[in-house]
Amino acid sequence: MAQRIAGQAAALDARELDAWLQALPELWSLDDKPRIGVAVFSTIEMRELRLAPSMFDCLSLCFGWDDLNSPLWQEDVERVRRRCEQSWLLSPDGEQALARRYIAQTDGMLMPEGSVLRSMRQPRPRWRNRLTALIPGRASEAVGLLSALEYWYTRQTPPGLDPDQVAFWARFGTRPRLHTLYNGARVCLAGLVLGLLCTWGVVSSWPLPPSEGGWFSGPQKAVVIILGATLFGPLLWAAGVSWRALVHWQLAWQPNSPILGWLWKLVVPLLVLISMAVVWLGLRWTDGMPWGALSVTWLISALTLHLAWARRMHRQDTPSQDSAGDALSLLGATLLLVPAWGAALLCWWMDLRDDRA
Repeated sequence: MAQRIAGQAAALDARELDAWLQALPELWSLDDKPRIGVAVFSTIEMRELRLAPSMFDCLSLCFGWDDLNSPLWQEDVERVRRRCEQSWLLSPDGEQALARRYIAQTDGMLMPEGSVLRSMRQPRPRWRNRLTALIPGRASEAVGLLSALEYWYTRQTPPGLDPDQVAFWARFGTRPRLHTLYNGARVCLAGLVLGLLCTWGVVSSWPLPPSEGGWFSGPQKAVVIILGATLFGPLLWAAGVSWRALVHWQLAWQPNSPILGWLWKLVVPLLVLISMAVVWLGLRWTDGMPWGALSVTWLISALTLHLAWARRMHRQDTPSQDSAGDALSLLGATLLLVPAWGAALLCWWMDLRDDRA
């Protein structure tokens, strides 16, 4: 009987199944119905049937699996329901439902037999997974797919997917640093390609004339051009990651020692001193207007003001949308270095005063 009911649940829709169960004479007995329900549940659990949520709910309502007096544990009922739903979502009948869930998770489209889903269905070597992870957005797509399948509730491999594939891609959902690592690898590869292109250009233009002012000879100029093209992207990416880490440290971290506490408090004035030093060195070592030093100083001043303002708003728990206009006004002050330094130091002093209060 249990096998028969499970087979009908996999073949009919919810309305037809409900009508068929009500007309089944074996379920008219109040003594036999709970026993049959437990047998049906055990059959579904062992066979991992592809059941839509409406079909499982129909069986649960018929046999009272979600009742308080049910002989089944509710944790087991939820686990089996999720397994059946995962199997249904990964079947042709559940493609549209899986796509809708994926859109809700990632705001992106999921193809029924796209590369992400196809790669998780079959075993693949680890080196191939690592190369695939270098494709921008591929790791986020895999994490979104696992979220749509509700993988994070039980950490069990969804039916029909390869366990090693799921374990590899699931790490991107629990270890945010992996995204940073692979982003750095992509930037380095792009820098290497750009360096090779510059090397081809240098070789095609050989020999190179010395630089103006006699700073570099022809070969030295070639080395500087190739290194600059290769390292520009990775260094810029590393600077952005470091700055985001610094801002996070200033906003989220709390000092646990006096030395680190003073360093945590003095970051803003130290950055102001660095920008002043850059201007002073530029004026001293450069003949004429030190445009390079002024550009670097403007960048450091803008970042310093941004950090000081973010700390101030974070301390006051001010919503970002309410302070957006004031933040833009303050960032406009970076066009003039002295007002930017003054605004940054003012925000820092107010923040320090609140710490002492």
